[in-house]
Parts: sequence; C-alpha cells; structure tokens
Amino acid sequence: VVLYKLLPLRVFSRAFGRFNQIEIPSMLRPPVYGLYCKLFHVNMDEALVKNLKSYKTMNQFFTRPVDPAARPIHENAKIVFPSDGKILTQGTAETGMVEQVKDMTYSLMKFLGPLTDPEKNQLYQCVIYLAPGNLHGFSSPVDWTIKHRRHFPGDLLSVNPKIASFVKELFIANERVVLSGTWEHGYFSMTAVGATDVGNIKIYDDIILKTNRAYWKAGTYYDMKYGENGLPYYKGDRVGEFNMGSTIVLVFEAPKGMKFKLNPGDKVMLGQQFFAKD
Repeated sequence: VVLYKLLPLRVFSRAFGRFNQIEIPSMLRPPVYGLYCKLFHVNMDEALVKNLKSYKTMNQFFTRPVDPAARPIHENAKIVFPSDGKILTQGTAETGMVEQVKDMTYSLMKFLGPLTDPEKNQLYQCVIYLAPGNLHGFSSPVDWTIKHRRHFPGDLLSVNPKIASFVKELFIANERVVLSGTWEHGYFSMTAVGATDVGNIKIYDDIILKTNRAYWKAGTYYDMKYGENGLPYYKGDRVGEFNMGSTIVLVFEAPKGMKFKLNPGDKVMLGQQFFAKD
C-alpha cells in the first residue's frame, strides 16, 4: 500500500489529461473510439451525438452528453441517482464513519470537513463508482440549493473497488470536491472524488475551481461560498463531469426509516429512483 501511494499518479494523470486534448485525425476516430467502446461496453446509442467522427479528442468523447431520452429523470422520486455507475455501499451514517467498500470505513468529518447543520433527521450515505465505460457527467440528484464548495487537493489513487478494498481511507487521501447545501429535509452534499487519470473535476458553474495542480499541501482545503443565496439546482440539472470514471459520494439528511430501492453491487443509471418510497 505504501509503495502504491508513492507512485507519481498525479503526474501521470496530468500527462494523461494533456494527451486527451490532442486532436485525433478524423479517419482514425471510428476505430479508436470503437475499440474503447468494445473494451468498456460503451453504448453509443445512448449518446446525444452518436457519430464517432464528431469527437475531435478523447476528452470530448469521454465527456459526451447523454441523450435525455436514454436517461429520463424519475418524475415522482424526490431523490434520484446523479450518474451511471455501480453502488459500492449505502446506508446510514449516524456513527460518523462511512463505508468506502465493504468492511473498509473512513471518517465523515475528515472526508467532508466539519458539518454545518447539527439538526439531523437521519444521515444517509451512498457511494457510486463510475467505471471507465460509464458516462462521465453527474447531475443533481434532488431539488436543492448548493451553498458551499470545499476543494481538498490530494492524491489520485485508483478508486476501483479492488483498490478501495485494501487502501485505508482512500477517499480521504484522494482529491475531491464537496458540494454542500440544503434540500427540503436539511443537509445535503454531493462529492466528486478524483482518481488516477481523472485529474480534472469540473463543476460547470464554478469557473474558479482548479483541480490536479502540480503543487499542493496535505491536509489543506479551499472553500468557496456561492453567494448569499447559493446556487439553486433542480433534480436532473447537469452539475459537472470527470475526465474518466471515478466516484460520487452522497451524504444527506432524510426522514428516519427510509428504504433503499437497490442494493450494493447493483448497477444504476442517471435519473433512477433512489429510495423505494419517498
């Protein structure tokens, strides 16, 4: 584990990011992207732009928008999944510890920083892994107001479940961007966790945010308050994107006794109902 953490993964991720910006000749795009689609089971029928020649760079291909018809947002659910992916863990978080994978936990305070809303109904958490073949964008899971952004510079270790199962507090070590605010039941946060090859975490409405910097100091974080009233988002609104697969962590308040609709290990799609009943 120590040797793995010493690998120059941030340097590799920055180099990978620059490589992804190189324009690919038009005639090479179908075979290059076609091979990627085959290796990572990408269904281009779900993309808004289906013509492979339209994507000039790997980055454009990775961050392709989805056809809204392929990812309808559940109308009646108050909370939906913010992205495609696979559920790694989910449950309540009353002890202040959250699972990153089965039997491996991390401190909620270290992950998010100090919570600002002490009035809890019940605190829930869900960790969603985005594989390289998944759509790399993430959207708002609820109607809420994002009031604050906290950026933790850090490592860019792989968030593959096999790695997460033996690297303690991996999500705390990795670079991440915490978006926090309120919804109808109180506190709500959505965190984008960086990973190897995923140096750039982009929040569309936050042009100041710069991730994967060459130099950073361990244990530091940078706060941004989104004005006096915050930024209102509606369920299904596009929030941001990764350059490759990564992880989304939801931590939020909701009424006690809520039942999850799906189980850890299940694949999910953007817009699917989150709880069995809202």
